[in-house]
Formats: sequence, C-alpha cells, structure tokens
Amino acid sequence: MRPQFEVAVVIVTYNGSPWIKACLDSVISDGSEVRVMVIDNASTDDTANIIRRDFPDVDLVELTENLGFGLGNNVGISKALREGAKYILLLNQDAFMLPGSLESLRRHMEMNAHVGICSPLQCSPDAHHIDPGTYRYYMSEGGIDMLQDSLLGQIKESYRTPGLNAAIWLVRSETFLQVGGFDPLYFMYGEDDDLLERMQYHDIWFSLLPAIVAVHLRQSPPGRRTGWRSEFKRRVSRSRASLLKLIKNPGYSAPYAAALIVAHGVIRPVADLVVDRQWLSFAAVWVASLQLATEFRQIRRHTVLSRLRGPHFLDLPDGFAATGSAVEPVVGISTRAP
Repeated sequence: MRPQFEVAVVIVTYNGSPWIKACLDSVISDGSEVRVMVIDNASTDDTANIIRRDFPDVDLVELTENLGFGLGNNVGISKALREGAKYILLLNQDAFMLPGSLESLRRHMEMNAHVGICSPLQCSPDAHHIDPGTYRYYMSEGGIDMLQDSLLGQIKESYRTPGLNAAIWLVRSETFLQVGGFDPLYFMYGEDDDLLERMQYHDIWFSLLPAIVAVHLRQSPPGRRTGWRSEFKRRVSRSRASLLKLIKNPGYSAPYAAALIVAHGVIRPVADLVVDRQWLSFAAVWVASLQLATEFRQIRRHTVLSRLRGPHFLDLPDGFAATGSAVEPVVGISTRAP
C-alpha cells in the first residue's frame, strides 16, 4: 500500500492573491493523494488570509522576510523530504495543473526509474498556446527532437531534454538528495537553470511529456517602485544572475571562471556600448561583475560543492539519503555548504 501521500506540492508565494486560489484548486482537485505546502515569502497582500480561509488543510509556512524563489522552495523541499515524500511537485503561484496532469506525471515517474525530474508541456496564457518563454529559452534548442516529431505527426510520450523553467516540475526526492536544492547565491533569476546544470553534471534525466499540459500565466505582483533606479536595479539583478550561471558550471576551473567574468562582464560590455550606446545596460553589467568579483571565493566553494553528490543547501538532519521508495538517514553525506 502506498504512503498516505506520495506527492508533496510546494508552492512559494509572494503577493499571489490574484492567482493562488486557481493554483491550489488545480492540485487539490486533481484526484491524487497530495500534501500541499505553501511557503509564503512575507506577502503584504491577502495571500495568507485566502489560504487560511479557503484551504484549511494546506500546510502554510509564513516567513518573516522575502527569501526569494530559490530559498523559499528550499524551505518547502526540506520539509517535504523530512516528512517522507517520494515526489515533490514545484509549482509557481501563477501556474495551474489541468485535471489528471499530476497523476499522469507521477505514473510516468513510477514507470521510468531512470528519470529524476519531469515536466508537462508548459503553456501560456492558456492550454492551447505554448508558453513563448519556454519555447524561446528552452525548447528552441533543447526540445528540437520533439518539435521535429510534432511536425511529422509522430510525437512520442516523452523526450529527454536539458530541462524547462521551474514553474512546474515533478522531482523524485532522490534527485534533491543527490544534487541538493536551489543555490542561495541566487535571489531571483537563474536559480532553476543553475539546478538543471547541476542535474546534467550528475547525469540525472529530465523528461518532457508533451501530451500532458499545464498553464504558467507568467504574471507577477506589480512593482512598488518605478523610474530609472528601479529599472537599473532590475538590470543589475538579471546581469548578475546571467554571469553567475555562466561562471558557476561545475566543470570550470577557477582561472577559467575568472576569465569569463573579465570577458563577459568587462570587455564585452564595452564593445556593446560602442555599438548600442546603452549606458544603463553597460553600467548594470559592470556593477554585476564587481559584485561577482567580491563574491568569487564563495562562488568557487559552491562550484566545488556542486561536483559532489549530496543534499546541499537543504535544511536536513545530517546523513539523509534516499533508498528505494522511501527517504531515510544514512551515514556519510554532508547536507550543507561549507
């Protein structure tokens, strides 16, 4: 007999009141035995009140500060692992599952033990259109086999791809225990790509299931500040995430990573400035490069850690690992970054 819940659903919220009801309804009404955990990143709107009022069975964790997407998920992932979940569904607050989708994903994982993580086809703004961001940044290269098969009318059940964004992932618990959670070096942007890169390094399969559809609306709470300062801060954050992902590849040496910062964070922006005259973008990349230079030693520690198997960055008792269909403690696996 299966455990009372095999799947833990982890949803990180931040001012998500416009979308959280549809999101929660979609997983609760799916028909699967699930345990739903919402990690609220200190929302200032009615998100927590909606959950307490309309979804009393949801496990709501209210944080006192906004930890960001990655660390918020790490709180839920750690909790799900400690409570014995076999699979963990990561779901964005502005995404929702179609009926039966979650159970179909779970069955795929049960029948394919070599797959460590899978995702449905992510659509937006409805179930009849592929999400443009998913296509542009992931499927246009990583999903080329699926795109070719779809044109020839011979679509397969699943495709091994480098991955999709973390809006809708079903992850085997063993996967997190082998590669860890989201790296706390990221606050926003790039944390899912970094984790996918670590999964590829450890040869963990990502399976895309095109016949299973879920919707990612790609909507965010309105920003509090406007003007060039807010835009500059956003560009710095994006530039830092892009450069960090570039240099943190587990296969790169320290000299090569340092050379990448100089090439892509210092020299290339000068060339782009000469051509485009975009001073704000130029300054944002330089500031981001300076930030990474000051963090370089910590980045290298995390890079080296990523080469090792273990539940890095997750809050677990020392010695947690996965065996078969259950999560149990064993000796000899470090759980935290140095």
